[in-house]
Amino acid sequence: MNKVNNKVINKVNVIKIGGSLLTTTNYLPRLQAYLEQFTEHSNLLICGGGLEVERIRQHQLQYNLRHKECHYNSIQVMDRNTRLICEKLGVTCHGNEQEQFIDMNRLASLVQPGTTQGLEVLPFFNQHESGSGLPRLPISWCVTSDSIAASFAIKFKADLHLLKSTFAPTQELETLARTGYVDRHFPLIASDISSVRFVDLLH
Repeated sequence: MNKVNNKVINKVNVIKIGGSLLTTTNYLPRLQAYLEQFTEHSNLLICGGGLEVERIRQHQLQYNLRHKECHYNSIQVMDRNTRLICEKLGVTCHGNEQEQFIDMNRLASLVQPGTTQGLEVLPFFNQHESGSGLPRLPISWCVTSDSIAASFAIKFKADLHLLKSTFAPTQELETLARTGYVDRHFPLIASDISSVRFVDLLH
């Protein structure tokens, strides 16, 4: 937390946990150690889809599935992984698969100093037409959990932490997108975020 004119300013972090980390043996203690650096902040956890989303991508190529169907199926996988992470960490996960829409006012009140919680993202996308306040994202494979997490960082005026299983070879976003380290839409949406941190959680 910071103080400006004696007013406490809450620091918010959107922390995206790469889905590939879930297949590694030692990600959980490393994740816990990473989060301990930010115990005074508000930490919002979003998990990527990992191998299951890669299977959805392959099934689309094989069976000619629609982009929208694959996009929303992938987001459901992300939400399941977020619930799993939160269960292992012993923290609250906001939203559930039965909840179609998010109460935006209530969610804003949950962003309190010293809290860590998961966010299921599908209810936000269900609410796009009625105004979730999120930036619009293309429904295609140029958008993955990286850009989805970035959209929440913009909404909450948060710093974005991308936890991955490999080291970022550069901080140049266009190069990272071309090499597949982040998705192709990420350089565009990340330009509106004050701080983006790439973290190799395993090394």
